[in-house]
Amino acid sequence: MSATYDAIQTVTVANTTTTAVNFTSISQAYTDLILVGNTSAQGATDDQVPSIRVGNGTIDTGNNYSNTIAGFIAGAGAASFRDSNASLMRFGRLGQNSTQPVGIFIAHFLNYSNTTTNKTIIARAGNSVFDNGCWTLAFHSSNKRYTYIRIQRSSY
Repeated sequence: MSATYDAIQTVTVANTTTTAVNFTSISQAYTDLILVGNTSAQGATDDQVPSIRVGNGTIDTGNNYSNTIAGFIAGAGAASFRDSNASLMRFGRLGQNSTQPVGIFIAHFLNYSNTTTNKTIIARAGNSVFDNGCWTLAFHSSNKRYTYIRIQRSSY
């Protein structure tokens, strides 16, 4: 990694049946956190997408997230989606089908260790087959530090 980044945790998933990956005991020594991965949302239906839940000690499963997703659907043009009072943050999914993986994603958790402000998460996910990339701007109504992040499969 670049000298400006420190790898504080890494996870390698060995099989395609894994539905969730947890990052626990996240260091509070930093201001911002960047999560990079490569994921597949392949499932029985085309509404399976990767998502993130965060928390301090435990995962916040309440309706404390809001998402704005924008992107470009190959062959169809620009599209967007808004989701308020959600129970998780969704990665971009505009026009995906169950045979295509979401691909590489990068999520920026701004001020994740701060205890005085609600949190903002900016993510980009996608591949050239289904979306040419989607961008997610998520807000989490919590001023708690993030010590726990879960990437999981979810439905729209």
